[in-house]
Amino acid sequence: MVFFVPLGLLVVVFAGARWGWAGALAGLVLSAAIETGQALFLPARYATLDDVLANTIGTTVGALLGVAVLSLAARRSRPADRHPASSRRAGRTGR
Repeated sequence: MVFFVPLGLLVVVFAGARWGWAGALAGLVLSAAIETGQALFLPARYATLDDVLANTIGTTVGALLGVAVLSLAARRSRPADRHPASSRRAGRTGR
């Protein structure tokens, strides 16, 4: 599961925060392909749906982490508010 966290993170960082769902989907598709390959070509290994689920959860965690990082970066890059919140609450217009 931990090995799939970077996949979800990278998909979101490169594609953008709106594509968080794509990070989870990428993990599902890649994990299903790996498990299918195990079932077809590695008879000594067992393919399980639990592995697919765990890996998909890993990419989802990575995607959520990526969305959080991008949101934090966007918040920090916004220009500072010209009028402090305290003066707006006090009813001053800042003129």
